[in-house]
Amino acid sequence: MDTTAQPVLAIAESNPPSPCRVVERRMGDTELSYYLPSRGNGVNDMYLHLGFNASEHLVQRPRIRLVWAILRIRHPLLASSVTMHSYDDVRFIYAPPSSPQDALANADRNLEYKSVTKDELIDAYLNGERTLSDERLSYLVVSTGTAPLPTPPLTPRQAEATPVLSTSHDLLICATHFLGDGMALHQFANDFFSLLASEKSLQELETQLGEEWNRFCRPSPGKVRNFSG
Repeated sequence: MDTTAQPVLAIAESNPPSPCRVVERRMGDTELSYYLPSRGNGVNDMYLHLGFNASEHLVQRPRIRLVWAILRIRHPLLASSVTMHSYDDVRFIYAPPSSPQDALANADRNLEYKSVTKDELIDAYLNGERTLSDERLSYLVVSTGTAPLPTPPLTPRQAEATPVLSTSHDLLICATHFLGDGMALHQFANDFFSLLASEKSLQELETQLGEEWNRFCRPSPGKVRNFSG
């Protein structure tokens, strides 16, 4: 049965992963049609750039890394690799993290901070050495290249107080096209910012990461999952 490309978010919503060691599935025809041309120089690799203003504590690496780790557990293809046996047999391989700390380390390896402009960020992705590969199907880049700006006050009373500084940032979400489409990236970005800008502290996000890992990744003998999208 053909398994065509699915939006990234649909992976977790329609078929959440069962606890398992390593799972794999063959690509469907549509996924193959995007994968095969991309093997050399990354033709069809996707990106979504978003510029935003935020307080510094929201974009510090520990917080970004936690949010990224949580979402990679929810959407396992983002954390998968690809093995090609033949032109007709190409497979996604997913090895669930062995612990919440392992999930955090994996997210950190696929997260980069830069201090460049928006144009430099995009140009490096499009015209530089390929970012993605069969071992890295997704990548997150955060750039902090603009000076802090005062957040506009909401009331006259607030105008008398010391303004809170927010900084301009650029976020680049990178993913191979055979994982999904542009709409999936936009929906993923919505989930990312919703979690990032939530009132949860770092400790609460760490607790959530542990809960997500327990639900989706904790090893359990006798349980096998085929993630068919």
